[in-house]
Amino acid sequence: MTVGLSQPPPAPVRGQPASPPIDAPAAPVAGLSFWVVWGGHYLLADVHAVRRVSGRSFVVARGGNLQRHLNVEWARWLAGLFQIGPVFLHGRPMRPPRLPLEPGDLAMPDAPLSIDLRARDQRFLRAARDVLKRYEIAGGEALGSTVAFDVRGGSADYAVRVSADWSEPPRCTCPDAARAANAGFCKHIIAVLLVEEDLGYQLLDVLL
Repeated sequence: MTVGLSQPPPAPVRGQPASPPIDAPAAPVAGLSFWVVWGGHYLLADVHAVRRVSGRSFVVARGGNLQRHLNVEWARWLAGLFQIGPVFLHGRPMRPPRLPLEPGDLAMPDAPLSIDLRARDQRFLRAARDVLKRYEIAGGEALGSTVAFDVRGGSADYAVRVSADWSEPPRCTCPDAARAANAGFCKHIIAVLLVEEDLGYQLLDVLL
């Protein structure tokens, strides 16, 4: 049983109606805490707490361990909690999520989109190696919680900004980073993360 990450749901009181269930969150948000009852009693439960969310993935803490999932897996991950037992969100009972199985809904994580992402990521890594060979990466100055870099030597100079605490995804001023299909990543961002050892862990959002 996990203790200390969240408060259990209120104990049921005989003769009083239970709290009405609430809808499952549509997307991951840092700070969400799910109490999953598994032992037939509301105090026998595990806590699954969303610790960090980026543009592509979310991190869940459970029993002292951290697990990373893609954002497109959110509904399926929540549905998996209900296979264990009743789920409470911040002490209130929660309805199971609506899984995207109908036409027009988001593709499931094992749909062909995942293959396209892997091909895109390989293209990014090849392009990033080219940046490291031919371009100059300057800067590394902290602007509050953000670290600023300039990538020079290509057809234009671009600015890369990386959150030092991973509270938000890296950003670049190049056109490639602005394309929706690239999920905000580009060869300049990847090159910076490859060079900066203290920030390299953020490549997990690309390579996951």
